[in-house]
Amino acid sequence: MDTPTIIRRQPTPETEPNPAAASRSAERMKSFLEATEHMGYAPETKPGSTIGSPTEPEKKEKYRVITYDNFHMYDEDDDGADLRGEYDTSEEAVLAAKQIVDRSLQWEHSQCVNPSDKDEMYSRFLSFGDSPAIRPDTEPHFSASAYAKLRCAEICSKPSDENNGR
Repeated sequence: MDTPTIIRRQPTPETEPNPAAASRSAERMKSFLEATEHMGYAPETKPGSTIGSPTEPEKKEKYRVITYDNFHMYDEDDDGADLRGEYDTSEEAVLAAKQIVDRSLQWEHSQCVNPSDKDEMYSRFLSFGDSPAIRPDTEPHFSASAYAKLRCAEICSKPSDENNGR
């Protein structure tokens, strides 16, 4: 059996470490981090500090609840998006989003031909309801449609007189 021959590459200008290229690469990375800092990807740094070592505590971004009107979702003139509020915690934002869905479902339930049909109610919500989104996203993710589907089953399983006097 032949012994494999090991071939070692000789350093070339392309493979040899180049301090000037490394410096340019570090400058490009620094520029990128500064340009994307507002997006929340880069830690806040001060001149003279090492990239990646935060010098100030990170400012907590507020959670924004934005409502999209499903009826106007595909309109070019009106996307139906409205800022409904800003919240300090994800829990407050999720609670506000749930209240928006619940109010929308109350209306859709009152418009249903068959108030005990959860599928009809859910279909109406998807066509006409207010669908909130939370930005930045929460952990776990809040899904207005999943919450609405759950609530439709709960609302439609109640006797008619418990649902807003219907």
